[in-house]
Amino acid sequence: MRLFLIFIILVVSIPAFATPPTDKQLDEYFKLSGMAQSYNSTISSIYMPLVKMMQTNLIKMKEKDKAKADRVSGKIVDSFNWEYMKPKIYSFYKQNYSADEISRYISAMSSQNYLEMRNKQNDLTPAYDKMMQSLTIQTLLQIAIEVELEEQFKK
Repeated sequence: MRLFLIFIILVVSIPAFATPPTDKQLDEYFKLSGMAQSYNSTISSIYMPLVKMMQTNLIKMKEKDKAKADRVSGKIVDSFNWEYMKPKIYSFYKQNYSADEISRYISAMSSQNYLEMRNKQNDLTPAYDKMMQSLTIQTLLQIAIEVELEEQFKK
């Protein structure tokens, strides 16, 4: 019975001892998956509408506040770009994926069908970004209007 229990524990814990993927494997994986482009696209889709709204409000801001808003915008861009986040993302993948898993995914993603799908997604990225920016601005404006109306009705 003890031997069986030890065997079960070893089998269950094998993934914990698996070799993590290398940076080279992750570079290939993220290149094939388009992760960097998708990440930057997502950040852009969320960030750009916020910047536009900030710039709209800049008209009402004092010069000192405008400079501060510009610095904040710059820091946001620097803090959320792919190259800055890449080490953190790689660390996450190394903790949660084995080298074998990433190798198998790379093999699957190297197929012609996958590459065609990925290229199509890349081609659609600018249109998708515009759509997401528009939806984000609409949603943010709707929320701002709702909050303002709630404040007006409280009075």
